[in-house]
Amino acid sequence: MTSGRLTAVLVGVLAACGENAPATSGALALDPPALALPAGREAIVTAIPRDDSGALALSAAPTWTVRDPAVLTITPLGGGQLLLHGAAPGSTVVTATIDGADAAAAVTVTTAAQVGLTVTPATAAIRSDECVAFTANARYSDGTTAPLDPFEVDWAVSGPRGPTPPDGVVCPVGVVGTHTVWATHQQFVASAALTVARAPVVELQMFVPHLLLTGTGASGFVLAVLTDGSSYEVTRLAAWSSSAPDVASVDGVGGVHGHSPGTAIIATEFESVRTTAPVEIVDTFPP
Repeated sequence: MTSGRLTAVLVGVLAACGENAPATSGALALDPPALALPAGREAIVTAIPRDDSGALALSAAPTWTVRDPAVLTITPLGGGQLLLHGAAPGSTVVTATIDGADAAAAVTVTTAAQVGLTVTPATAAIRSDECVAFTANARYSDGTTAPLDPFEVDWAVSGPRGPTPPDGVVCPVGVVGTHTVWATHQQFVASAALTVARAPVVELQMFVPHLLLTGTGASGFVLAVLTDGSSYEVTRLAAWSSSAPDVASVDGVGGVHGHSPGTAIIATEFESVRTTAPVEIVDTFPP
């Protein structure tokens, strides 16, 4: 073989090797070179070989290490990427090594970030003379939960005349029905269901005429006073009776009718609570 042909063959072989050989690593960098993430959150760093011309292809999978695995845990993903998981607040360093070249990234794991909100109890059923305390609980990126200061939470209750508690304690006096209790903290909103039943009747207040002419009538009515201090009319719900119907009768809606001179006791009853009032029937009103 002549020297000219030998030179040509060597040049071809070297050229072929250059085309198929993996790129050399040159200098190595991590992207990003520094980052912070809350405990419980994840992030990715990428190892990038470089030389004077710019980024190069990976010549091998990086070897990854972390200085403090109690602060940060790592999982190689392939393709030069590394998954970081914040384990506990603190600072540490992640290092990648390829073909003797290495690069490091500083990682700061911060206190867990709030990622959600719940309200407890999730459902509650009370009477209108009772109170119930709701608690707003923050869910954090590290999987933990913690109750929030109720005065740092914005509270609201849906429904007509729904009370707005400043501290999560709902006392729905006179507010009967199904309501939604809303809690808002930062950008998070959560709710609970509240069912309020009417409080027991403690007293009846009856209003009927005390003096009525024979042959005339008048309408009476009755209010039920509840243990929560509120009241509502129960005239058409109560049971009415007269002790002397021949003197004065009363119909089922509280209408009193005078028939003959005398005195009758008008009674009304609702939810086992009873009250009475006298009615005098006269032929003429006294002067």
